[in-house]
Amino acid sequence: MDISVLICTFNRRETLRGCLTHLAKQVNADGFEWEVVVVDNNCTDGTDQMIADISSNANYRLRYVKEVQQGLNYARNRGVRSSAGKYFVFIDDDILVTRGWLSAMYFALGRNDAEAVGGANSFGSVIGFAAMDSA
Repeated sequence: MDISVLICTFNRRETLRGCLTHLAKQVNADGFEWEVVVVDNNCTDGTDQMIADISSNANYRLRYVKEVQQGLNYARNRGVRSSAGKYFVFIDDDILVTRGWLSAMYFALGRNDAEAVGGANSFGSVIGFAAMDSA
């Protein structure tokens, strides 16, 4: 396994569904093996059943793990321990990635022998970030 996408969630089934839908649309991901690991941090909203339904038809490896100790740090650590990838990336359950996001992350990590990479955001103009002066 080359890369694992780790998504921690708590009672956000529908936003998670959108996140997984966007992950299913990845392009340029044929040259490496990838998986998605959803970490359920005590959901009571049917997240487990939704993941079971999606995983039966997913065009990627989708795994479900449970973390009973409440808190994002516990969920992230469970995700790391459960991941099979050489690399792993975290995304939040409400993120809608672009079609080339995964391949960009994978190649940025591999080509640069990087220990961490980050992605650009596209909301800067929406919330009015001021341009930085170079003075």
